[in-house]
Amino acid sequence: MSIRRFLRKRHPGPSTDYFLPDLSAGQRTPWNKALAVVFTNHFLSSELQWDGIRDPKIISDAFLVHLKTVKRHYEEQNGFGPSQRQLDTKKNTARRNRRRALLKCRCNGCLAHEDLIQYHDVIKACDLDAMSGDEEEARNGKVRHVVTRLSWRSADFNKRQS
Repeated sequence: MSIRRFLRKRHPGPSTDYFLPDLSAGQRTPWNKALAVVFTNHFLSSELQWDGIRDPKIISDAFLVHLKTVKRHYEEQNGFGPSQRQLDTKKNTARRNRRRALLKCRCNGCLAHEDLIQYHDVIKACDLDAMSGDEEEARNGKVRHVVTRLSWRSADFNKRQS
């Protein structure tokens, strides 16, 4: 309510006594920018130190970036976070991107070594699923890193990789 009134210039905005972030949108809303000014002024007027940094822009920007974390924690604690499906999609996208980068790295590696140039076209023709990658696996609430072993690889190759 105060945020809407602030936007219509009917509320003075945040203060040290009314220090409440706007978590309904991104961290750089007009309200949050005003809140960052309040924080920065209070920080600079106090004896607080942050690696000796006294630049108002750096302090304000760090505060606004931190609001993203505050918002994520708030959403997680109140059940507003992303759905499991959204989390899975994000994780799968990241996994595909890692494999894409790995394929590109291997193609570039072939071009960089004269003994491997002959294999460049073969590796370039590979599908992303042909790239083994580091994957995460959750068991009993603990996440661990797993290096995948592809079924089409020879058993001898997999032994050498262990």
